[in-house]
Amino acid sequence: MPEDMPKIRAEIVSDIPEGAEVMRPSIDSIPDLELLSSRVLEYIDFMDIEENIKMKTENPTGYNYIVQSKFGSLPINMIKLLDEREKRAEHLEQIMEMINMLGRVKNGQLGIDNAMDMYNRQIEEKYIPEHLRNKEQRKNRFNGVKKIGGRRFNS
Repeated sequence: MPEDMPKIRAEIVSDIPEGAEVMRPSIDSIPDLELLSSRVLEYIDFMDIEENIKMKTENPTGYNYIVQSKFGSLPINMIKLLDEREKRAEHLEQIMEMINMLGRVKNGQLGIDNAMDMYNRQIEEKYIPEHLRNKEQRKNRFNGVKKIGGRRFNS
């Protein structure tokens, strides 16, 4: 590296001030689940209208504008999941399971922390290979492995 080039130093930066309280989800933040469920089903009906299917491919900006104006109360991640036609049934099932779980939390049948743990476990089981799920297994996976010059070698 030439001497006149500045040395770059990486450091971790956080926007969260030290000592700030981390917001925890609360039962009060759970939306009206009947309304949410009906909006999900309305969106699916909207997506299946032939003109909307055509508009989505020919004029995605116009389509997105209409979606935001009609379905702005739906979380964008739900819309994205439902937009995947090939996986729509699978995603709809996940969304409905989440809504049911939130209903149990709202009715006091399930604690919010327990619900979050259950949901995270379900996501882990679905998307993370079993051998990478357990933190201990991930740590032990690299025991006996030496790193030399950016490469790993078994000892």
